[in-house]
Parts: sequence; C-alpha cells; structure tokens
Amino acid sequence: MLLAYLEIAFGAILLLAFVTQVVVPVVRSTPLFPFLRTEKHLVAELERANEEVLEEALRRKIVKRHQETERLQHENGKAEVPPTDSTPTTQSR
Repeated sequence: MLLAYLEIAFGAILLLAFVTQVVVPVVRSTPLFPFLRTEKHLVAELERANEEVLEEALRRKIVKRHQETERLQHENGKAEVPPTDSTPTTQSR
C-alpha cells in the first residue's frame, strides 16, 4: 500500500517537472529547462545592470564636463556661441 502511494507521488512529481520544465517553456517560446538556466539568466541581468550603471556614470561625466567648459568660457569672457564665418570678428572704424 505504501509503495502504491510512493509510486503515485513520484509520478506526480515527474509530471509536474515535465510540465514546468518542458511544456510551459514550449508554449511561451522560451528555452527548455529554465530551472537549469537560472544562473545564466541572473548573470545576464547583472551584466545589463552593470552596463546601465556605467552608462549613467558616463552621462554624468559628460554633463559635468560641459558645465565645466561653460564655466571656464564664462570666466574667460568668451561668448558661449563661437563666431561663424558670417559674423565679423574684428570691427573696422
């Protein structure tokens, strides 16, 4: 009798594993055996997060550099817009 219950429990566990690891991924068009791929998924997510942090740090450096450039131009008395060919650079009197 106990052996029959164990067979049923083992069969249910195998069926559940098959459904969650094969059938559901096939229906969702995702890779099979997601339980075995959890680490790869987490590593990929970590890499994406690291890239986002690096991009944001670079954006902040760019903004800071632009602000520093504008400050230095203002201190030196330079115009913020550089003169073009149509703008006369010297005045004749």
